[in-house]
Amino acid sequence: MSRGSSVPNETGYGAENVPESAQPRQRPTTFDPLSDQELEQLDALLADSNIGTAMRIEELDGFFSGLLAGPLVLKPCHFWPVVLGKTVADPGTLDYIRTTAALLPFFARHWDTIARTLSRDEVHLPYLTVDEFGIERGCDWARGFLRAVELNAEAWNALIGSDDGGAAVLPMMILAHEDDSDPLLRTPPLHSEQRTALIKLMVIGLVRANRHFAPGKTTLTTTAPPPNLH
Repeated sequence: MSRGSSVPNETGYGAENVPESAQPRQRPTTFDPLSDQELEQLDALLADSNIGTAMRIEELDGFFSGLLAGPLVLKPCHFWPVVLGKTVADPGTLDYIRTTAALLPFFARHWDTIARTLSRDEVHLPYLTVDEFGIERGCDWARGFLRAVELNAEAWNALIGSDDGGAAVLPMMILAHEDDSDPLLRTPPLHSEQRTALIKLMVIGLVRANRHFAPGKTTLTTTAPPPNLH
């Protein structure tokens, strides 16, 4: 019986009349997408000082998307160091262990959500945060995606260098370099309409890349990290 069912219970009341606190709670399964509240909770955990330079939620979403769309799907043990970055706390401390243990269930569910979406050849909508001006810039998502590309650069370069494949990753490259410290790489200022168009093309690019690699996609079975992991 699902929550909210009108089937009478032993008290003679339907479940919709039972106080929320008295109704049985179902634990989220691995396949339940994270709620907005859980995504905010995950972002707060990633911002915790015990983790240090960990990715924030937007970059993490782009990173997972790039990994799952690419030719070689990694295991968590491979990309965990990339997600956490340069940690502040000693990995053996109790605070560190508690924080990372709290992160793992969120990571697993978000990873599964993106994986199932792409495996069905459906559109994954990027999780984008807003800046202080209320603008969804998409830069962090693009940077996360390109960090995933770097882990298997050779295979991705073959796609990027092709006549039609390069357009799939171009929007990510433009947005990722918007704040580049190198003026030669920095993207010129974008108007609102240009940014909206690039984000739409970024969504399409993810689908195109996933379709390109899908026929020969493999999962890395060894626990040894790929050579480009850093």
